[in-house]
Amino acid sequence: MGALDSVRRGLLLAVALVAALAMTTATAGAVEIGISDSDEETLAEPYWNGLNVNRVRVVLPYDVATAPERSAGARRRARFERYLAAAAPKGVDVMVAFSASQEVRAPGSGYPVAPTADQFAAGFAAFRARYPQVRTIAPWNEPNNVDARQYPLSGDPALAAQYWLRAKAICPTDCLLVAGDFAGIPGDDAYVDAYQAALGDARPDVWAFHAHSDINAFQAGGPDSARISRYYLSKFQGPWANARIWIDEIGARFRAPDGVVWGDASQAQATSFLLGLATLDPRIDAIYYYNYSNRCAMPIRCAQQDRGLVSPSPIDGNPPEYDGYNRPRQAWQVIAGRGPVIPPAAPVPPVVTIDQPAQAAALNTPAPTFAGGAAVGGRAEAAVTVQVFPGTGADEGAVPVQAASGPVGGDGRWAARTGALADGVYTARAQQVGNPSSSGISQDTVFTIDTVAPTSTATTVPPAQTGARSATVVVAASEAGSTFTCSLNRAKATPCGPTIRLRRLPIGTHVLRIRAVDPAGNVQSTPTVVKWRVVSLATALVPRSADLRTATGSGLPLRASCADACRVVARLYMPRRAAIAAGFVRKRVSRSDPARPRGGDYVVVAGKSLTRKRGGSASLALKVRTGSGGARVSSAEVRVGLVLRPQGSKATVVSRRVTLARSGPLRSVAARGLPVTVACSSACSAPVALWAPQSLARSLRVPGRAVAGSRRNGLPRGRYVALGRTTIRRTRGGGSDPSLTVPRAVRSRLSVRASAGLRVTAKASGPGTPARWLSWPLTLPR
Repeated sequence: MGALDSVRRGLLLAVALVAALAMTTATAGAVEIGISDSDEETLAEPYWNGLNVNRVRVVLPYDVATAPERSAGARRRARFERYLAAAAPKGVDVMVAFSASQEVRAPGSGYPVAPTADQFAAGFAAFRARYPQVRTIAPWNEPNNVDARQYPLSGDPALAAQYWLRAKAICPTDCLLVAGDFAGIPGDDAYVDAYQAALGDARPDVWAFHAHSDINAFQAGGPDSARISRYYLSKFQGPWANARIWIDEIGARFRAPDGVVWGDASQAQATSFLLGLATLDPRIDAIYYYNYSNRCAMPIRCAQQDRGLVSPSPIDGNPPEYDGYNRPRQAWQVIAGRGPVIPPAAPVPPVVTIDQPAQAAALNTPAPTFAGGAAVGGRAEAAVTVQVFPGTGADEGAVPVQAASGPVGGDGRWAARTGALADGVYTARAQQVGNPSSSGISQDTVFTIDTVAPTSTATTVPPAQTGARSATVVVAASEAGSTFTCSLNRAKATPCGPTIRLRRLPIGTHVLRIRAVDPAGNVQSTPTVVKWRVVSLATALVPRSADLRTATGSGLPLRASCADACRVVARLYMPRRAAIAAGFVRKRVSRSDPARPRGGDYVVVAGKSLTRKRGGSASLALKVRTGSGGARVSSAEVRVGLVLRPQGSKATVVSRRVTLARSGPLRSVAARGLPVTVACSSACSAPVALWAPQSLARSLRVPGRAVAGSRRNGLPRGRYVALGRTTIRRTRGGGSDPSLTVPRAVRSRLSVRASAGLRVTAKASGPGTPARWLSWPLTLPR
């Protein structure tokens, strides 16, 4: 049957129904009529007032109230505020249905992204704060719509229900929150049941659905029993039986998306049938007609799908090629007069069914096979023809893009395979000639052809190096409803995500490979790879200026810490001749010593090592031994070599010059600060501080408050005042060399003291590694 034949058949059916009802002038007086139209100019149009409508429905991004200035969301917000300004003086109630953000899109595909429940709640709360006058709200528009290019929730009914629950928590009494707002997909039990189950004990006051396909079928001469509407009415029983029901988006076609013009008579009769849907259930107390008129800049840009009650009025003043300019259509008269009304026919159980593919299925083959049941014998032909129409609901085309026929077997089963279909959303309808009325036409089956593999993006990853033995990776797919498989360190891939939590990770490099799998079964070809290294952090703190007497007495102080088992080796090196002249006891430098100075003839004059079987901190003292005559010099230049070897990691070597002197260190600290070295085996940060005991700080008149020593600040018992602070940050292993400068006002008083006992602290930590205190005392002569 061709498209024009379908149109003629629809017109003949409409005329026949009107004739049958000629004795009746029923009107839809009990149901309230609204207009679903997001165009801010609608309420100022010349034919608006004649409709006697005081309800409108607008679809907005959920984050419209917080969209940044000069963004697409901000422009949409400005149009909405003009809409509100026009509605207020007319006493029109504005219902808002939320949709995806215009600012956030899936990586790769650019498809809309469903917000988390927390993100939605934040957007909803901001909307209520900005627009408290808007109280009628559907938390999400068509959550079960399978077109991922526009609707991101088809795979997550529980999240859609969470939006309603979070909105109810934020606005428990002042808002009329509309539940469901489902797209008109017949038999969508899996989604609707899961949505209702996720509501728990909550009982919405209003349920809503869209029923474009009921009107499409009526206009095409198909079933006139309102199958979509009857289906959803059956779903709103039991615990939901006391709720009101709205059909908040439904309209009759003047022109289909594929350009077929149905015209005035067909649209008007279908609008009468639309009003008749209210006779199916007394709980239906509102129907929102979609839409008032299509708005466009010029005729060629008018929307192909035209369900308007008024013909378009292009901004350039030229009429559209298929209708007059800004003309109230016959459907406008039906809505304005609330009739005549054509009640739906009594339902006839369909003899023809489609059970393959399943309702709302996603397929990765472009030429699917359709199968189902049909009548056998009698007048029924032994063949079924299946037609495939582009789009669904409001976007369904009038002309099939594929058709195929298949024989009916003796067991009442039939199958047929169509030609190739492009990727997109389709509606399939099967027909068996010879069956009476609607029993020979199946219910619509909505499905998606998707042959493109998805991609994935890791939005949250662990640091490239971390001490944490656990990791969290969050991944997003380019297609809504996608699932994921993960393989850690080349293990067998298993289902995962989108939030992947890993525990008990050993030290070493880890590689997580993630593949997205879309609802059609397409698998991401090249995995998304997340690579990081778990390391064990070892740190050390050492001065680079010290008293020579301390170095030959108690030893040069050094503090080391390890997150796990580790080995720390520290040595002082000196040129052989200088060590002999200074009277220091010497040892040969081992060729295997990774910290040995390069070039020159060096010897070891002090050394100490630390081996820990578990994490912790310890002090080392690098004592320079002298001969019987003691040190024969007043100062010495040495090199300190640190080897940090944490468990499971290579050694980190740090070598620095250290000045040992009998006099001058305190004056040097007063003038230039105390130089220290903080060594780390991997990325780290550490606030470093130079402290003076409170008694010394008072004599120096150091500004600042005294603090009590404790484990929280790395200081021993007593009270201290900070002389200088700094912070080091490293992105990889090695040494940092800060100088702890003292306040200018204190320098002169510090430089004239004979000596000063100070203390240095550093709180070293790394990514994923808790902080540990490094601290040692240091007495400096003037």
